[in-house]
Order: sequence, then structure tokens, then C-alpha cells
Amino acid sequence: MRKILMFSLALLASAAAAQGPVTAATPAAAAPPVTWFKDLKVLSSVAVADDGDLYFVGSDTRLHRTDGRGVERWSLPVGDIGRASPVITPQGTVIAASYDDHLYAVDASGKQLWRTRLDGDIFASPALRADGSVIAATAGGTVYALGPGGQVLWTFGVGAPVFSSPAVAQDGTIYFGAQNNRLHALTPDGKLKWTFGAGSLVFSSPAIDRQGNIYFGSSDRKLYALDPAGKLRWTRQTDLFVNASPIVTGNDLVVVGSYDGKVYAVNTTGEDEWVYAAGAPVAAAAVHLADGSVVVPDLTGTVHAIGPNGQARWTIRTGKKIDTSVAVSDRGVLYFSTEGGGLSAVERQAPIADGPWTTFRGVPAGWGRVLTPQEAAARTASKRAALAALPATRPTPVAPVPTAPVPIAPVPIAPVAVQSPAPAPVRPVTPPPVPARRFRRPGRRQSPPCRPLQYQSLQYQSLQWRSSLRPRRPFAR
Repeated sequence: MRKILMFSLALLASAAAAQGPVTAATPAAAAPPVTWFKDLKVLSSVAVADDGDLYFVGSDTRLHRTDGRGVERWSLPVGDIGRASPVITPQGTVIAASYDDHLYAVDASGKQLWRTRLDGDIFASPALRADGSVIAATAGGTVYALGPGGQVLWTFGVGAPVFSSPAVAQDGTIYFGAQNNRLHALTPDGKLKWTFGAGSLVFSSPAIDRQGNIYFGSSDRKLYALDPAGKLRWTRQTDLFVNASPIVTGNDLVVVGSYDGKVYAVNTTGEDEWVYAAGAPVAAAAVHLADGSVVVPDLTGTVHAIGPNGQARWTIRTGKKIDTSVAVSDRGVLYFSTEGGGLSAVERQAPIADGPWTTFRGVPAGWGRVLTPQEAAARTASKRAALAALPATRPTPVAPVPTAPVPIAPVPIAPVAVQSPAPAPVRPVTPPPVPARRFRRPGRRQSPPCRPLQYQSLQYQSLQWRSSLRPRRPFAR
């Protein structure tokens, strides 16, 4: 099955290229320089602690902690690779998931505190509740609540694999999608409140706004908005599947990318505010910065900074696939990893904006829940120094050039790579791919070297692509 997943991923990439180029807006400013690049074997999403340290699972099957410049403090074996985002608790404990079916808890010094076996691979990122308990979901189709000591508090059988990372609302309700085409809502004690049926699979992880409304994408090409009771508020149709996870910005826009190569910003009543042409499929969640920028990578390895009106601010082209979100520290450092495990850092940027769900998992530490008022105030205070250090002026946004009476997006032109003015472009040099032997050890279950975060079951997507490429048969779901 895992070989099929790898073949399906390759088919997706080739089919995306077959669509032809999608033009993007001309950036308004030179790209910021990449401050440093290191081969750290990064495979999972990167979580950032309050002190600026980084946590991630590597292709070497170890959980790593580095400082903010990528210098390793410690690493710990976790039995297999993993792509879920680690979770850093307020006490400094890190919770990490692995494809060996285990959830690990490690203290700040790198000592393992506990390890709990679940019923399947853990693709979805865990969520941390306010009482210190953890919600985790598995490809075996079970949602678990674990206490601070790793003990199982309750389980809920979904009946289908779960690749969507759980999100916890202010009232404790737990939301997640599954491969039964449904979004689920559980009570804090693990009882089913309601389910909502989408038109296809739900890989996307939910985001929650100030009023408790829920947003998620589906392989049926739609962005969905539900109220807390599970009633449909609105949908936004795109041209291909929406497997990326939405965010809710500080000014209450729902922002999500699609495999159609566009990033959509929709207000909470379902109306488009802007649509940005990234020019390549988008599989990762965006992040909203305090200077108003939305930063999102695409699968060809370009990181896009989008202004408040949907205009391009800058782009950084790496030439290597990026399928995990850009992580941002409270000190205003952007981190993004590329295929092969390289990690790049861009310093002197804005920190994450205040808002209901402005990044994947809500906060840099990966909690995956709505903050209490006290936690939100503490987050604001922790970013003051970075905000004060920002330049007094930012590049003036370039308004989209109108080509229709009421344009909603910048006019696309031929893509132009914008690099920082320097004798040579500053870009990460990605090392050779990790040797296959790292993932093929005798007697062990085989794992594909690179599964997209929360988008792992690609057989179905490859079938969609095959349908789209067949003559005389329309692509429709």
C-alpha cells in the first residue's frame, strides 16, 4: 500500500504539471534574503517554542530540538518517521507522533517521559487541551484522549482513517475530518455531538473563528463553513480539491489554498475578498503575519507573501517541493523546510498576527485549540519586542491592475522570479535526497519517504487526476 502511495504522489505531481502554467502577480518588492540554510533532515512540520527553539521529527526517525539558528540541542529516537507537528506544552514538554503507532512525551532536556501505543499510524497532529490532556487521531480510525501522564482517558471509533488534525473549541468541542467524507464533532468526554457530510474525503484540518464557526476543505473542491451546531452556513467552490487547512486571519478572513494553484480569502459571510494566483498547487496552510502579510508555500517550492488586498509582496523560489506550513517564531523569524530535509530561515520579519486561528494549529507551539483570554493576552505580550523592531515603513502595496469591472484578484502575468538585490541570488541549496535505505529496514513496515502533511491517502486523488486526464470523460465530482 505504501508503494502505491508513493506512485500516486508522483502521478499527482506530473498531472499538476500537465495543467500548464498558471500566472502569478508581479511582486511589489524584492524578496527578503534567506538568512541561513541547513540540512537538518526535517520531515514533519516545525513547532516553535516560546524561547525560539525548534522541534521536529526528522527522516532519521528522531525527534530533534535545535535553537533558533538550527544548532542541535538534543535528539531522541522515536521508532519511525513522522510528519505530524510536535506539540510544546506550557511546561516545556514536547508531544510527538510517529508512524510506529506511538505518541511520545519528552521533557525539555530530551528525556522520554512516556510512550503510548495507539491503534495505527499517526498522521494527524495532536491537539493540547487546556487541562494538559492530548487529543490524537489515527489512520486506524480511532480518536484518543490521553492524560498528562500518557494514560488513555477515552476513545472514539470513527470507522474510517483520520488524517485531519483535531481542533478544540473554547467550549471543549473537538472537531476533525475523516475518510468517510464527514466532519465530526465530539463532546469533551468523547461522545458524538454531530457529523456533517461533505462531497468527498476530508484531509483538511478545521479552523475556528471568534464566534465558534468551523471551516474546512474537502476533496470535492469546496471550502465549507459550519456553525457550532453543525449547520451549513456557506461553501466556496474552487477548481480542484482543497486538502490544505484554512486559517482565520486577525481581520476575520478565511484563507485557504487549493490544488488549482490559487489562494482564496473569503470573509466570514462567504464573500470573496481576494483570490491570489500562486501558479502551482497549494497543500500547506497559510500563516497571517502582524504586518498584514499572508505567507503560504506551494508544491513547486515557492514561498509567497501576499498583501492585505491580495497583491503579491514578494516570493522566494527554492525549486524544491514544500508541503508543510511556514513556521514563525515570536521574534519574527520565518522557517520553511523543503523536500530533502533542508531548513531555511528568514529573519527580521513580522511575528504571527493576533487572531482566532492565524496559523496551522493556531499557535507556533502547535496546540490546536482556541486560546483562553489570558493565553491570548500572553501571546500578544510575547510578540511586542519583534513588533517594535520592525521597520517603520513597509513596501507600499501595489493594487491589482483591473481588467474587469469588478476584479477580485490581481491580473496574472508571466511569472517573474524576484530575488534580493545581490551579486548572486540567495536561495537554499537542497542536499541530495535521503537514501532509500533509511526507510527500508529489514523486518519493518515500510514508510514512504515523504507524505504530504494531512494529505496522505493519495490513491483516491490519483484516481481523480486520471479522470481529469481522460479524453471524452469530464472531470466532475
